[in-house]
Amino acid sequence: MMLWNHDGVFFEVTSDDVKFETVASEDVISLEINEEMAKLDSGTLSLRDKNNVYSRIIRPGAMLYISWGIRPLVGPEIKRDKIEVMVNSPGGAGQSNGQIIYNCAFAAMGFRGNDATRWYESGTKGDIVADVLDRLGVSSAKRLIQFQRMSEKLSAGTKVAQYESDFRFLVRMADEWRAAFRIGRDSSSSPVACFVDYDKVKFIAQQIGGLDAIKLEYGDSPDGANCLSYSWKDNSMNAATGQGARVVMVDGKPQIFRTVVENETVRTYRLVPERIESELKTRDIAGRTDLLVDYLSAKDFKDVERFFVEDTTTTAPQGSGLELDAELMGDPQMTAGLVSSFGYGFPDRFGATDRTWWIRSVKHKISTSGYFTSVQIVDAYSFSATGQKL
Repeated sequence: MMLWNHDGVFFEVTSDDVKFETVASEDVISLEINEEMAKLDSGTLSLRDKNNVYSRIIRPGAMLYISWGIRPLVGPEIKRDKIEVMVNSPGGAGQSNGQIIYNCAFAAMGFRGNDATRWYESGTKGDIVADVLDRLGVSSAKRLIQFQRMSEKLSAGTKVAQYESDFRFLVRMADEWRAAFRIGRDSSSSPVACFVDYDKVKFIAQQIGGLDAIKLEYGDSPDGANCLSYSWKDNSMNAATGQGARVVMVDGKPQIFRTVVENETVRTYRLVPERIESELKTRDIAGRTDLLVDYLSAKDFKDVERFFVEDTTTTAPQGSGLELDAELMGDPQMTAGLVSSFGYGFPDRFGATDRTWWIRSVKHKISTSGYFTSVQIVDAYSFSATGQKL
């Protein structure tokens, strides 16, 4: 099945499971493809389905191969070729004008991997990422593993557990280790991936889309505008104090961690139960009761800080909390991870050069009205080490 429009834009859907030659071109409404860091690529093929035929033909579980691009009158074709996806959670609607729509939702389920329970207690954190990417079929030549904590070694006391799918496991580890993770397919349909510090995300964009950077221009830019519209927001006042506590099971025992983010350092306080036991031994029965009451009723961390040990580590800059959503003319080379800069027509704060601006998510939408690409751009560190959005 192929859809063209007057701008030379096209998309093509093929399948070994579905006979797409039975789909009439006039029934095709649109194709939407969503690409986002730490998420499986997904999208929707929308069809007019007046006799509810397509909902029977294109069933959940069917594998599809999607290509889309632009064939300009002058110059080479720009194309994204044969993205493998699976029909997943389709739906539809009957509209007030009598039209029946089938929304064939799909996702790149081939990158989900297998559910498993594994314990990693040797090697390094970088070795864990490499092991999972091996299982997902990403060769060493098609991936970049480069993040600050990748050389940290594991032991029986610091082992890491996997209790979900391979993809979800990497998403969780990327969040805990403050790395950017994405997996997709390059122009030859080979799997590619990155698990990197945020200032290195352009690797995945170059592998998938062919570009690693783009400059946005708006309005009457002398260099020519490529941004149709945009909106932005400053989330800096939503920043939490950067303090949080979590309980982690270590060797079958609960361990309490309290994290404080300050400037460019993270201070972690780890509870040492032996310190409580030691102080209990110096008290009589009444004194022990008083100590436990004081500990459980403490409202300020300073009241119990003596029972914790401090560990300070340096982190990357925490970011500004700025986000910008923009709509551009359609471009298959636009993908999550692309580094961005801003030219004419944008507020001064988006001209800051002390941080890396990058595209966190992209939405490609092709219909008979044309091809448009929507992007969300953030600075490199929009989330703190505690997972709280800055």
